Amino acid sequence: MLRSSQGEQVYIGNIAAISFLQFLQTTLKRYIGTSVFTERHESNVMLELEISRNNSPFEDDLDVVEKQSFIQCFMRASNGILHLFSRDDISRLLNIKADVANLSPSSQSHREDLACLFLMIAIGAQSRGKDLLEIQVAKKYFAQAQQMAFLGMLESPSLSMVKLFLLMAMYMLGACRRNTAFMYLAIASKSATILGLHVPYQHSWVSSEERAARRRIWMSSRVLDLLCSAILARPSSTPSIERDEYEIDSSNPEDLDHRTLALYATYESSSIIETIVKKFAKSSSVDIQSADTYLQMLREWSHALPSALRNVPGPASESDYGESAHLMVELCYEAYLSDILLGNMCILKAWIFSAGLVLGFSLLVESKIPTHINECFDHSCILLKKLARLSPQAEQYHDILCRFRTAIDLYRQQFLKALQENNNKYVEKIMTIGSFNRAPREGNSSTELQSQLQLVPTTEQPIFEELEGQGCFAETYATDFFGLENEIQMYDAQIGYDTGVAADLRWLCYAAGPS
Repeated sequence: MLRSSQGEQVYIGNIAAISFLQFLQTTLKRYIGTSVFTERHESNVMLELEISRNNSPFEDDLDVVEKQSFIQCFMRASNGILHLFSRDDISRLLNIKADVANLSPSSQSHREDLACLFLMIAIGAQSRGKDLLEIQVAKKYFAQAQQMAFLGMLESPSLSMVKLFLLMAMYMLGACRRNTAFMYLAIASKSATILGLHVPYQHSWVSSEERAARRRIWMSSRVLDLLCSAILARPSSTPSIERDEYEIDSSNPEDLDHRTLALYATYESSSIIETIVKKFAKSSSVDIQSADTYLQMLREWSHALPSALRNVPGPASESDYGESAHLMVELCYEAYLSDILLGNMCILKAWIFSAGLVLGFSLLVESKIPTHINECFDHSCILLKKLARLSPQAEQYHDILCRFRTAIDLYRQQFLKALQENNNKYVEKIMTIGSFNRAPREGNSSTELQSQLQLVPTTEQPIFEELEGQGCFAETYATDFFGLENEIQMYDAQIGYDTGVAADLRWLCYAAGPS
């Protein structure tokens, strides 16, 4: 349990990234003592920002070009997560006259459309946020849309209600209000269930366009709900259904637009994520067979992706990355260098932080720090620093990883010092030959010299060689030297899952313990 900004106790599951952070802080404190990493208490409080309220009259003062620009940013930020509007829908919304002051209570449909338009503008401005003006635009348009959404709209569930609360949830994620976002998601998910969006055969009576729209809304609801539930390790609000039970589309996938393909792919992967999360939440350790099963599910999903979503690497680049946390951070870093990343990415910052914790943990358990892992950890810090400009949550993540880096360096210094002392106690210098004159005297052969020396034999191997000979070095190191077998097993599931791709399950070999 964590404390909210209001002091309330709020639930965070034991496989969330913040639970893994608490494990690392508690563990390292036993080995390096108190430090800026182990003694800070961000892991006990859930960061939530107050939403500023502007009481001045709302004025829709953006022209069509500016609105299109913000909506384009929204489309980029939500691609693969939300697909609520077709191109025709967006064109229709842009042509609506935004006369908010003269909206009558009977014009509910018009009000819903305007609220959706304003929310897309708000999310787009929030995601880009290139200057203070755009940040103010985001706040102004969200406040107006939120007011319109709650104006008698919780009385009768509708497709518009589902869309509005999904959009408000996404904005709240970017505004560092995760608990509020979770409540909005619950309203959207329950409304979708009431409308029967989760039951495929209920859609047969509507037109093909309406059926496609209902399908996209349901998939968007489930994807965003599962992503947020996974990050916070909380139960999902959407009902579980079989992966192949819900009709995707009878047309050729290659004929669908990129945004629809991305949503379909994420929807398919969300079922795998849900399976893994449920398993890990129930059990503190997972056997090798289960880990292989999950990895095979992910491989099958990856191989089934349409060509439009795949950029198959060449043989040279396939060997560059072997761990999912490494792969994800480096992919984001490449996007950062290419200036593709937006300023505020509400889901990505949580994945990068989780990946950073996994990479930092690997720096603790490896005998020699791999250069690529070390650099990748630094890249995760760079990415979070970039996102910190618009996100206090990313700023907190960046600060935690920087202090984690300091703790890692201190731990390894102490470990190497202890290792050197352990090696030295088996070897002792018992004599010297002359005083600083290392040349042999005349008449003394090397054989005669050797016969005069009393050597101290030892059968001890260097500690790393001995451990490596016992099998999985990381496993032995974590259980024998660290003394954390039970704790490592508890967090096996966390390592890898929270990177956002259900990730590096090779760490699950710890659960088996040393042979």
